Amino acid sequence: MSLLSLVIVGGILLGGITGIGTGTVSEPADLSSTPAVDADTSIQPAVLESTSQRPLGPDAHEEQSFRSVAFSQPNADTPDEDDVVVRLEDDHVVTAAVADRMPSDPYVETVDDGDHLIVDEESSYDYPVVQTKDGTVATVGDDGAPIARINNGTDLVVLSDSGSIADTIVVDRADGFVKTEDGRTNVTVDGTPIKYPNYKKTEIHPTIQNVTAVNEGETIEIAAAFEKREWGSGERDVTVRLLDSGSPQETVTRTIEIGDEERISEVLEYETKRGDHTADEIELTIDGNSDAEDVSIGAAGAAVVNLETRGTVEGDALEVTAELDRFGTVPEGKQDYPITLSINGTDVRTNVVTLAPDATTTETFTYEADRDDVPQVDVRVSSPTDSASTTVPVLSRLEHDHNIRTEVTDTTIGGLSEEFDVSAVFWYSGDLPGGETQFTANLTADGTVVDQQDITLSGSSAANATFTHELSESAPPIANATIETPADVTPVELDQETVITFDEITDPAARNGQLTATVTVENQGETPGTETLTIEPRNPYAVESDGTYTASAPLEPSESFTETVTFDVTEDAPPNLDLVASTTHASEMRTVQIRDNESRFEIENVSVDAGADGTNPVVTATIRNTGGAAGTQDATLTFDDESIATESVSLEPDEKRTLSGAVEPAETGTYSYGVTTDDDSVRDTTTVEPAADDSSGIVGSVQDTISLNGSRLPLLAASLLGVVLVGAVVVGYRTDSDDLQELQERMTGMTALQPAAQKLQQAARNARNLVSNGGSGSVVVQNGLPRTALIRVRVRSDEEILFLEDFELAEDEQRTLECLPDADQFEVGAGVDDIAAHEETFQRGTAEVGVVLQPDGITITAL
Repeated sequence: MSLLSLVIVGGILLGGITGIGTGTVSEPADLSSTPAVDADTSIQPAVLESTSQRPLGPDAHEEQSFRSVAFSQPNADTPDEDDVVVRLEDDHVVTAAVADRMPSDPYVETVDDGDHLIVDEESSYDYPVVQTKDGTVATVGDDGAPIARINNGTDLVVLSDSGSIADTIVVDRADGFVKTEDGRTNVTVDGTPIKYPNYKKTEIHPTIQNVTAVNEGETIEIAAAFEKREWGSGERDVTVRLLDSGSPQETVTRTIEIGDEERISEVLEYETKRGDHTADEIELTIDGNSDAEDVSIGAAGAAVVNLETRGTVEGDALEVTAELDRFGTVPEGKQDYPITLSINGTDVRTNVVTLAPDATTTETFTYEADRDDVPQVDVRVSSPTDSASTTVPVLSRLEHDHNIRTEVTDTTIGGLSEEFDVSAVFWYSGDLPGGETQFTANLTADGTVVDQQDITLSGSSAANATFTHELSESAPPIANATIETPADVTPVELDQETVITFDEITDPAARNGQLTATVTVENQGETPGTETLTIEPRNPYAVESDGTYTASAPLEPSESFTETVTFDVTEDAPPNLDLVASTTHASEMRTVQIRDNESRFEIENVSVDAGADGTNPVVTATIRNTGGAAGTQDATLTFDDESIATESVSLEPDEKRTLSGAVEPAETGTYSYGVTTDDDSVRDTTTVEPAADDSSGIVGSVQDTISLNGSRLPLLAASLLGVVLVGAVVVGYRTDSDDLQELQERMTGMTALQPAAQKLQQAARNARNLVSNGGSGSVVVQNGLPRTALIRVRVRSDEEILFLEDFELAEDEQRTLECLPDADQFEVGAGVDDIAAHEETFQRGTAEVGVVLQPDGITITAL
């Protein structure tokens, strides 16, 4: 047997001995580290043929084609550690010097005393041999062949007597004895076998590489690597156990076969059972070495694997959909599981779900959000063994509605009995809760809902809708249209205008007579419809029956209709009657004077006109019918108390006529002139002076008089109006026809009244001076009664009496009272012993008020 075929060197050890059990031959150990031998002590190596055995004596030499073999120097006492005999791969025994990795106890020893064997120089041998520390040589077989170290200490071999390699040395894995490889002959020391004491020892280290996550009742798979660090081999037990926070649970044992391999990988299994979900670690133990890894074991039951929900609005339903998965296989068969919805930590609903192993399902819960849920709620869905939670926003209804936007995009208006269409676009401003919302939008026409549309908004998309309203011929034209949503009211722009016009009306009208009005209604807008006209007095008792007239007509834009109505005026009608014409969208009012149903011819103006060239004077008078009915009366013009013209005059209410008459030339002097009707009479005077060419003429002026309660007093014209007369005093007096004779008699004394008039006029001036000198204003009181009278004058403002005085006035006597207040509004009242009191209201800025007592009443007026 050649050296190359018998000697195996080098190798990979498990935990110090590599390559165990692989059956492969490793590369030779590096021999370059072997110490060189000094020249004077070196032994020449023998030359070995590859096909024969040759002695390795001291004189042997190596041919060029063979390796040189150097021997170590002998050790004196204690051998170096490198010279201890150790076991190498494939059971070959070598020195520690050439073992690249060693077991924990790298030696062989004798069986009895346990002496370690070393390699040392022995004088009896040419080569280093295996021996005990005391020098006893280990031998092989009956012939006592020694074990020598060759190849620079890399191999131990048995040498024959001739010095050739007889056999290689191995360790028997079955019993640990050192033997020859071929004959399996024990190596002995003085007959005692040599043995490797730790031939059965193993040291395996586990490393967990992966652990599967399972549920109770399922199998955990543990992928692990095992590394052997000692020489022994064979089946080994691995302990697998679960740990709950470090406390061991149930333990199981699995067996692995590691053989001669240095590192293997295994997948171990562990069957879980009910209750294992509390474990958090799994541990492997072998040869006293352990490794642990986190483990996830789900409790057998229903898992809430997913929640689907979205935000909602106060008052709306919050929908929560839970995806449920039955996990684990214990107990077997279908099981019922209570699934609970919790809102903000409070359980609000529980549903029972039936699941078989590995089955899945979904369960939907509904919860109505309220004001307390704004702005968000915590949602939790749980089973007895699992739960899932999320947070859901809840928007207030006010904020949600405020974010709905509307814009009118188009409006189409047909004719009568056609369609009115409104198109609009809707959108949501901001993030839409839950991604979708629904609401109702209304089209209103003049406050009435005429069409509805259900609008759905999704995400940021807008929605379009068209509203339609069938126009009715009997309905009024649409004036106001809107699109109403929960957010607001969006107006639809319409051009609508109804115009009402009083074309004709009886004004004034007479009590117990008729009032006729003609009214036109025109549709000036863009929407068609039926206009219903109502004409009625504001004072229902002013006309007979119910006093209401109604008429209708369908109108297209720009069309109109006209109605005439006649009312019978009652005896109780007020002086001013308000007549109102109205439709759905418009109203117009006219105020009509109501008078007694008789004519009254009043004189408005009387004057004398003389030509510049001294021609005959002309008397001119204007007469107006101030009554409520048409009439005919004779009007007589007079000059110098003689009639100069009489004419029959016919007048409608408020109609007037102007009459005139010429007189013969008169001598220079003062003359009276006037006009008389059945209801009125006016007298004035004028002075006629000769012209420069001695011709006659009228020189002077005539002043109009003020009318108070239908009477005129000569003193009142002077005192209240402060008339300044040029030439003769001109005073007009007016009364009813019954007093005409008395007035004519009093007119004869007109000249005597001039000083009194001047006196009263001066009193009014004095009163004005008092006001201008700091007073608030004055009241001038004139007694026009034909007797002495007890008079009371009262001034008040804001219901507070500011002035009150009782005093007597003789006939035609006057008095000035400085008593008007500085107020925005005040009342002046006066009363007499046998005449009812009377009061009038005045505004700021009234400086003088005149009070005249007359036989037929009291007149109070501003001057």
